[in-house]
Amino acid sequence: MKSKTKVIVTGDIRDISGDRKRLRDLWFEKSGFPGDASSLMSKEARFIDGDKEYWIGLRNTILDEITKEFKKGDAIFLNSILIGGVKSGDKVDWFFLAGVYSKN
Repeated sequence: MKSKTKVIVTGDIRDISGDRKRLRDLWFEKSGFPGDASSLMSKEARFIDGDKEYWIGLRNTILDEITKEFKKGDAIFLNSILIGGVKSGDKVDWFFLAGVYSKN
């Protein structure tokens, strides 16, 4: 599922790891990308959408641009795709990847 969503930048960044990393790697593999393509999305950033927050995997170059251009609390639009979910206790932690952003 693809979407364009207005989100708020939090400035929080972390490495994609564990089950989320395995899901990312599997998605890239099943989508026909070259073997090392998933390494181009090694980090994820936390964004807020209303009362929800999401950790969204970003292309490394896009993450660099966002951190230079925007500050905590700024609103941006992300074009993202839902690649699946990782079970975490009794809930599912949905995992999105984004490769494009805009100011409006």
